[in-house]
Amino acid sequence: KLQSFLPRLLQQTITASEIVPPTIQLCLEFISSDFASKPPSVLKIEPNVIAVDLESHYSLPVTFDNDFVLQERKAVTSTITKFALYYNKLNYMAKEGKFVVPKTVYHALRGLGHAKYNETYIPHVFKNYLMTPEWEYDSVSHKYRAFISLTLDYNSKALQSQPKALVPSFQTCLMARLYKVRMDVKIKKKMLSSYLPAVVV
Repeated sequence: KLQSFLPRLLQQTITASEIVPPTIQLCLEFISSDFASKPPSVLKIEPNVIAVDLESHYSLPVTFDNDFVLQERKAVTSTITKFALYYNKLNYMAKEGKFVVPKTVYHALRGLGHAKYNETYIPHVFKNYLMTPEWEYDSVSHKYRAFISLTLDYNSKALQSQPKALVPSFQTCLMARLYKVRMDVKIKKKMLSSYLPAVVV
């Protein structure tokens, strides 16, 4: 089975004023469950853009970094639910006079506890790819590995027929719009996904 893969954005030197498509490197690992199966000769790779929106009625006391953007939706909403619970408990104790809450703590929990998180899938920004990786077998780990360098070319045809206006990435004290690229690697009916942070300017 295809066990995992790690996408990495390669550094680029841009010398012209034109938009240069990003280049990434994929590190893929394949484990043969019966020691006889061979890794797939062809992979379908689909890059998909996901917009991440956060907002709160009260000031958000943090800056959202790449580690935050790369989290799964379920993990983020679970964290927000915990902050909401902490805020409600702290607010109750403060009203009952059982606890003196520092203003900084109160405002921080209020902002995070009222935060709303949403992800929007934006298809067909980049082209899909069929790749033929060159696998190398590691006799120590008994894994096949392959490295693929991939330039994320914009899907000009789809963008012309269905234009998309992407709001530039930004963060304020009450809201934020961030982006990530989900890299889907498909083999027959199976799919493995990983994420890259992205900035829209």
